[in-house]
Amino acid sequence: MPAVVPTLVLAAGAGLALWSGWRSRKTPLPSGLSALWTSALAFALVFAGLGMDFRLHGMSDHAATAFAAALSLLAGHAAGLLLLRLSPGRPAASSFGLAMTLGLPPLGAFPGLWLGLQATQSSLLLLPAWTSLLHVAAALAALAGWVRAWQESGSLLEADSPPRTGAGARSLPIARGMLIALGVLAAFLPWIWVLPAQVLAASLTGELPVLLVALGMMLTPLIPGQASVIPFGILAIAMAVTSVLLLVLRLTRRQR
Repeated sequence: MPAVVPTLVLAAGAGLALWSGWRSRKTPLPSGLSALWTSALAFALVFAGLGMDFRLHGMSDHAATAFAAALSLLAGHAAGLLLLRLSPGRPAASSFGLAMTLGLPPLGAFPGLWLGLQATQSSLLLLPAWTSLLHVAAALAALAGWVRAWQESGSLLEADSPPRTGAGARSLPIARGMLIALGVLAAFLPWIWVLPAQVLAASLTGELPVLLVALGMMLTPLIPGQASVIPFGILAIAMAVTSVLLLVLRLTRRQR
């Protein structure tokens, strides 16, 4: 694989996120659904580019983690987006689908976002300084698009959409119920999204992802709030501080 390919994939993810945010500001009536799937795709591209860089540096296990993060994010996001599309005129179901789509802890896309944070932290620890800086910049651009999607998604719940009618409407309650049950179950057992992604990532890299610590922290507590919100918040603050310190130290050492 040429060394420029991961950079192009990272740039595509960051550019897609920034373009989506710019488009939503310029368009009088932006599409909330478009902003949602575009932001998820941008994050997946960033994690995929990160995995490619890990693979170029001979770290297939960390590459598998980054790929698994991208795939599990897309899986949880797609399930939530489908529930959102199947729930017009159903405020409770629509809100739950939107929470899964946005990765509100511990629902839907959240395990993928959490694992992506682990992969980005590993990049700062293991990869060359300028390479890891590129990863962080792309992840921040994708995060900006994700935040913009949060802002735009409010219009989806505020819109007064009538319930669907017709022959196909009879199967909608069953589909909604199955998706809601899956989302609730995955909130307690996040490996429902991660395990298929792990298998696919292992087939791509030939290595198992480094997920034992991350999954252990998510699976040990019984309450979803304990299993995701508290560790995620604490680790996000700790990683933000330590990542900046590590980057500064590595850059100053290179200059000596």
